[in-house]
Amino acid sequence: MENLITRAADPWSNTWVERLTEITSYEEFVDLFAEEMELLPSETEAELAKLYEDDAKKILNMWDDLSEALNGYGNSLSNIKKYDGSRFEDAVTNVEELDKDSSAEEITDALENYDEASGEMFDAMSDAQTVACYEFLDSFAYGDGTLLEFFMQPREDIEEDLTVLYPVVASLTEGQRAGLDFVSLTELIAIAATAPENYSDEKLDEIEEVSIYEGVDREIYEKGGVALTSEALRKDAAESIAVESSVLSGLTIAMISIIGVSIAAIAASAALWAKSSRVLVGINQEISQGISNMNAQMFGQVQFDRADFFRENPLVETRYNYHTARSSICSKLTVGLSVAVVILTAITTYLAYRDMVNHYKVEFTPIPRYMVDEKDITAFNEKGEKIVLKNQTVYYKAVECNRKSGDEFYKTLGACADMNGDVGKQWLALYAQKSEASAPILADTLLVKVKDTNIPAGYKTGIHMFGSKSAANLNNELYDWNSSAPSIMVYFKTDEAVNPGAAGSNFTAGSLALAGVAGLGIGAVVTALASKAAGKKKKTAA
Repeated sequence: MENLITRAADPWSNTWVERLTEITSYEEFVDLFAEEMELLPSETEAELAKLYEDDAKKILNMWDDLSEALNGYGNSLSNIKKYDGSRFEDAVTNVEELDKDSSAEEITDALENYDEASGEMFDAMSDAQTVACYEFLDSFAYGDGTLLEFFMQPREDIEEDLTVLYPVVASLTEGQRAGLDFVSLTELIAIAATAPENYSDEKLDEIEEVSIYEGVDREIYEKGGVALTSEALRKDAAESIAVESSVLSGLTIAMISIIGVSIAAIAASAALWAKSSRVLVGINQEISQGISNMNAQMFGQVQFDRADFFRENPLVETRYNYHTARSSICSKLTVGLSVAVVILTAITTYLAYRDMVNHYKVEFTPIPRYMVDEKDITAFNEKGEKIVLKNQTVYYKAVECNRKSGDEFYKTLGACADMNGDVGKQWLALYAQKSEASAPILADTLLVKVKDTNIPAGYKTGIHMFGSKSAANLNNELYDWNSSAPSIMVYFKTDEAVNPGAAGSNFTAGSLALAGVAGLGIGAVVTALASKAAGKKKKTAA
């Protein structure tokens, strides 16, 4: 399709290659451009760069692939001569002849032969394109040589002076220049080498026109966004909820832990300090008594001191020195840790304050207007037989409320209903899906159960989270942020007797005349998923 669009983007009677050959030199091209645009010589080159440099770089990035193909002309020509197209035709015939009675070995052989033959055919087509481009370029004179010689120049030579590619870019139409993002330089040359009648509109007269929007729900492209509900995204969202359930950041929690450990260390150090102090009091009493006894024995003739006592009692000296040292260390450690705890407490208080500010001043993603889910859908084939369509894409639309432009939070939430009542720091939205092939929900059967998680008699299901069949607690603390909130479940019944296509009970302008068991779902988002949108301030619920 991209190739055909690029072909169709050239309305001229001549090709871009023919237009390129009309420019005999770059200097002539500059002169013609300056004359046509009425520019001074000093202005011309800057204007040319502005118009052509970006596309010239795109062509340069494709240069090596084209040069490699053109240099392989001899091999490509040889491969074409050796190619036998009958093998592909035989492989197609063998696949078409397979039926339910074919053995596994026959099926495997036929498919393997088809793959190999297809690969050979595509290689031959590539070789044919190379040969065609080579001979086509060689038939045009350009400058002092041919276009073939121009396009076979080494990339390094072109890179030194990118302006030599400006005439090439100028020869392309605007549509072809846009095609440089998805069509190779080789294909551009092949397009020019192909006779226009081979892709003219006349060839399309017998083809039935089909709109590319056939069966597409255009509403999903409205402003508001689409969210996915795959198992991986649900798991990621659940992990994000678990991580973000605390108001305090990881750093703040770590600081609190450090303070706790420090306080424990202070307590232990202070206890050792007190113990050593008590022991030292006893030892000092023992030393004083010992010195007095020694002096008494000598009848006052010699005056003994502490050093004399320690010489006579080395064990007492050892105990004294040990507890003195321990008391000194513990006193310094206790004082030092106490000062550190005061500083850490001040820092932690600031961090906690900052976390609280961040917690309650948060920016939110808008509520997606659509949820896209994968479901196994029960349907009927042309024979009226019930079949299951696996992994079908189902679009759920957000149920809307009366919030309108100019109201608070409208920029963030739009008209989508927030079941949290615009209170708190997250939204909780209800999504619904219409289906003509399923039993409609009966609005008059909606039943709210508070503080009761048991399924009420006569009911099978209720409003549920995506990926779950059981009724969801709309006050779940994971997205309500209130662990003491009472559970709230909403149940409903469907009218199984209604034939497919019949209308069911409606409310909110028909938003909930919907499909059966998978008809209602809720989605929630928390701060881990927050992005660039207007913030929701914390409010107090009435």
